[in-house]
Amino acid sequence: MSAPSLQVIKVDPPVPLAKNIDDTAKKLKKTKSKNNKKTSEIKIKPKTPEVESASGRSIDSMYRNAYRTQLDLIRLADNKANIMITINGLILSVIVAGWAMVKNHTGAIFFIPISIFILSSLFSMFFSVLAARPKKNSSSAQFDDFAQKKANLMFFYDQVSLSADEYVQAVDQACKSNEYIYHHMSRHIYSLGLVITSKFKLLNVAYSLFIYGLCVSVLSFLLIEFNWIL
Repeated sequence: MSAPSLQVIKVDPPVPLAKNIDDTAKKLKKTKSKNNKKTSEIKIKPKTPEVESASGRSIDSMYRNAYRTQLDLIRLADNKANIMITINGLILSVIVAGWAMVKNHTGAIFFIPISIFILSSLFSMFFSVLAARPKKNSSSAQFDDFAQKKANLMFFYDQVSLSADEYVQAVDQACKSNEYIYHHMSRHIYSLGLVITSKFKLLNVAYSLFIYGLCVSVLSFLLIEFNWIL
């Protein structure tokens, strides 16, 4: 019997550990470099038009709310003035008509409280009419005053001082610059504030005269009536 043949198995020599570490480090470096290239390729997006227009919308909303508030206050002042004019007119009509009928049947001493109430109502109605009366202001604004921001393009007294062609030209110039438009809008809001302040000052005087006159006339009437009873 022949002896069995032996197969020789070749075994690769072991790879040193230091070489494996070097290969792993090289792979990591390559991966990092690829990631850095991808990151550099990503461009930072500029601000979108929506973000830029948001500030413009907020400014427009501010001016819109300011105009609405000013106009509402002017309307409120006019309504209060009309109420006071109506009330005082009715009171004066009733008192004068009634006094003409009963003056011969009452003592002359009651003339004092009635006179106080008539005078207070009369002056109260006078200041109410001043508050409701439109003011007439004269303007001598020229075309160059609008370009120099010395006149208000949105104020009608300054508008009528120009011709139609000059006004259209001034508006065309204003539309070329947002700063120019905002300037005139701010001046217009300020002028409306002055009108509101003037109206409410006059209304404050009118309402104060009505209240104090009513209280004094009633008090004097009670004092006279009390002394008459005694």
